[in-house]
Amino acid sequence: MRVTTKGQVTIPKNVREALGIIPETEIDFREDNGKLLKKLS
Repeated sequence: MRVTTKGQVTIPKNVREALGIIPETEIDFREDNGKLLKKLS
């Protein structure tokens, strides 16, 4: 993924579908020992 100058990324459709991410889904990203963790709410 590429980060835009505004700090935005596009999550690929297959990843959104696999994680159940729909419009207005809130995602919290956290780093833990070099791995990116996510929390969907």
